[in-house]
Amino acid sequence: MGTRQATRAAKALAVPLIAPATVLSGVGAAGAEPATSTVTQEERSETAALSHCNSAPDYRQVLSAPLVRTSNGAPSNSRVTLWYSSTTRCVYGKFISGHGVCNVGDDLCGQVRVRQNNGYVGPWHHTADGHSQVVTERKHDAGLLAAAEAEQHIGAWNYWGKTGVW
Repeated sequence: MGTRQATRAAKALAVPLIAPATVLSGVGAAGAEPATSTVTQEERSETAALSHCNSAPDYRQVLSAPLVRTSNGAPSNSRVTLWYSSTTRCVYGKFISGHGVCNVGDDLCGQVRVRQNNGYVGPWHHTADGHSQVVTERKHDAGLLAAAEAEQHIGAWNYWGKTGVW
């Protein structure tokens, strides 16, 4: 086969090259986020654990602490409690007002959240108008330490409590 025939054969087999799209650290075309995302095994496990936490029938109170005045340590009648399920290894926190029901705009309303020793700090959950208690979300706790903390304002005084020491 001569040079001319070899060139024709190469041209017949040639496939036009298309330049690949450039993707910059998770940004798709025109700066939009990609249409699909990868869910990690850890995220899947956390979602399954939370679903499992919500269905646990065996939560029991494991810790309880009074809220104390932040200025001098005087105890309040309000408490913060930590609840645990041994079947799902999940926890939640609960604030219980010892001063009556919450009236939005009044100082008797309290709030509670869960903390874990892995750095997780949950969102505050606020007492609803007309209620004297509020609970947090349920959180998977296998292999971790958890505590519930609560705050309440009564008049000019601020009260705080936590069920753990760390």
